[in-house]
Amino acid sequence: MTQEAIGRYLMKAFDQHFPVTLQLRNHNDEGVVSPFYHGKVLGFQDDDVILSGHQRRFPMCDILYVARH
Repeated sequence: MTQEAIGRYLMKAFDQHFPVTLQLRNHNDEGVVSPFYHGKVLGFQDDDVILSGHQRRFPMCDILYVARH
């Protein structure tokens, strides 16, 4: 997904209060990709997304994929 499409989708999820699943671009040295993260979009801080149920923020530039959960 493009960064623009990801941003639009996350804003829609925030406005309509539906849960999403996202996956990050990063992977470890063995090539294992990021796990899926699930939750509702609680808001945005700078260029980060805040999901319910997670202690961390997710940088928009690191998000590879987002879909409705």
